Amino acid sequence: MYIPVRIARLRNLYHIVTVGLGATVAMLLFTSCFTGIESTPKIKLSRQDMEETVRETEEQKLLASVRPSSASEWQPGHKFVILDAKATRIFDIQSAPSPGNILHFKGISRRMSPDGRQNVILQFTDDDGTVYSHLTGRESPDEIMSDRLPMLADKEMIDSLDALLRQRNVWIITDLWLTEGDKPLKGRKYIPVTVTAVRAGSESLPYRVCFKAEGLPAASVLMTGSGATASSRPFQSLFSLSDPHIRHKNISDENWEYIQRGQVKAGMTKKECRLALGSPADTDSGHDYSSTKDLWLYPDGRWLRFEDGLLIDFRK
Repeated sequence: MYIPVRIARLRNLYHIVTVGLGATVAMLLFTSCFTGIESTPKIKLSRQDMEETVRETEEQKLLASVRPSSASEWQPGHKFVILDAKATRIFDIQSAPSPGNILHFKGISRRMSPDGRQNVILQFTDDDGTVYSHLTGRESPDEIMSDRLPMLADKEMIDSLDALLRQRNVWIITDLWLTEGDKPLKGRKYIPVTVTAVRAGSESLPYRVCFKAEGLPAASVLMTGSGATASSRPFQSLFSLSDPHIRHKNISDENWEYIQRGQVKAGMTKKECRLALGSPADTDSGHDYSSTKDLWLYPDGRWLRFEDGLLIDFRK
């Protein structure tokens, strides 16, 4: 009886040790995810970032009066600008005026679909009187908004934006500029510019804001309306109505020069780097016995490494 009892006790001890080791390994694996720079990437917004995301800005307030209208509100003659040569795809005829030309709203008709629904058809005419019909797939004209028509921009909205912004002095906060020939131009950020006009843009970014800056070539940026989506570029993401340096007056003039050129240097803070390069696509953080470490990753392959909140290394 002695030997079986001893064997049973050894089996129980082996089971306890195995479970304990398993739990210890699991805990080590779990905690390692939060103690080293190799941990699973996590993006966290500070409370201030979240509040700024929700708070309505002065730029949003300025453009609040420029709102789209529904098809039920359009009067005959309401104008739309063609944004893309592919606009022929949305009409029932094989040709359409070139980009930049105007179509005039004519009226609404309906067509029954195979499932019995009455789909709205929008009818337009060009300057020659040719009628173009667009099957919307919507049952009510109230569902069709003037800023959501494919490859068309509401001329009334363009004119309203132009009236609000023309000759207004603002600060541009993006360096993604376009030349007059629509070639990409690496511009400067957070510098004063004067808006010269708002015109029709492209299919995905329907408004073009043209501007001039002292000592630099005339340029423009493309933007969406104020309705924000993850991929949109509304006015408030491109321009500021006040000098951003005043809001960040604790940043030295030397570092502000780097920020305006979209560059970083060792010793800059996370805030300064975010102003210069924008928010990273991914972040990771960890610590050792003496300091905290952060890694920022950008979609174009750039990365920044911070120690105790200051930039110590980066890839341009």
